Amino acid sequence: MRYRESVRGTQTSKPADIESNGDSVYARSGIMRVTTDSDGEQREEWQYDEAEMTRSEFSRLMALDSSWVTEWSDAMRVAERRARYERMDPLVSSLRRKIDLGIDAESNRQELMKVQTYLHAVHETVGQSTYPSEVVYPDEPADI
Repeated sequence: MRYRESVRGTQTSKPADIESNGDSVYARSGIMRVTTDSDGEQREEWQYDEAEMTRSEFSRLMALDSSWVTEWSDAMRVAERRARYERMDPLVSSLRRKIDLGIDAESNRQELMKVQTYLHAVHETVGQSTYPSEVVYPDEPADI
């Protein structure tokens, strides 16, 4: 099984949560529409995290009792949250360094607060009623 983060797709309609193609099965989560800018041209794409497995692996997974499936789903969600935290680490470090150096400290404190609020919201996804089978993540701060 392979796990990929932030996969981009140009499908015309929303990709399925579970899709079979040949001998591969794709389990997707966090599917959302994003706008990309390529050579000054904006276009809409789908972005999602994806686990790719063989049909055999998928069959074994589905044959497991629900507690194992829940544990597997929870492990995927932990990995997703960790990836979101790690994407913010360089930004948090940079903002803290600027604050420590007194560089536009108030503005950088506000930006740091946005990031910390986002990270807290990511952490709180474990309390969603559909967790771990389906999770709605907050949007990453884009204007920082």
